[in-house]
Formats: sequence, structure tokens, C-alpha cells
Amino acid sequence: MVSVDQAVAGVEVEVLAVVGAAAQAQLSGPTATLVPDHFAEADGWAFVTAALRAEDGGAYPLERSSLAQRAQAGEAEARLSALAGRDASGVWRVVSLDLGSTDVPWLTWPDRYAAPAAIFPATSAYEVPAWD
Repeated sequence: MVSVDQAVAGVEVEVLAVVGAAAQAQLSGPTATLVPDHFAEADGWAFVTAALRAEDGGAYPLERSSLAQRAQAGEAEARLSALAGRDASGVWRVVSLDLGSTDVPWLTWPDRYAAPAAIFPATSAYEVPAWD
């Protein structure tokens, strides 16, 4: 089971509950608390990035999860990125979930899933500079 940081409300709670359940199923480890640092929702789509924390608020033990090998190799962090959409009945469903990436896994998601670009963080910090 995943718990959600107490500082969230409304639609954010609904989305984080669905994302958290999917994340916990993939983690196959101790309970994680999601601490969102970006949440945006528009037109039936929601995007969230969050840190994974241990139940006591400390560092999430990646070494006791499905991310253990990637973490040991320096290829995973205690973070997630998720895209959720409302289905025809109004229920939030996880469309894409990335656990542990050390890069920006969602750069292609607006085009890939036809999700509104406005819900994603500005990408200028992640773009490769043009070389003259």
C-alpha cells in the first residue's frame, strides 16, 4: 500500500491514489509514501512527479524493492513520473508510469498519448543546447 503526503486534496488525492497503487504493485517492496513535487490536471489528464519516501518519512529503501539492481548500478532514484487519464466513466486510470528514472522519461508523453502539453513541466531545462 502507498500512502500520500497529507498536503494534497481533491482531484490530486484521487490521481495519487491510483498512481500510488500502480507504483506499489511495481515496487514489490516496503510501503512508499508519495511526496508530489509537480501535479497538473487539464482536460481529463493529470501528470505527477513525486519522491518516494519510507513510511517514517526517511529515504525509501530501493535496495528492498524491484528497483534494487538499477539502484545499485546508480541507474535508479526514489522517484516516479506518472500520466493518468479519466476513462469514459470518469474513473482515473494510469496511462504511463515510470519508476526510478534518473532522466526525464515523460518528454515524449504529450505526443505519444495526445495529452495536453500544458500539464507537463517546461522542458527547456532538459533540451540539448544547439551548438554553433
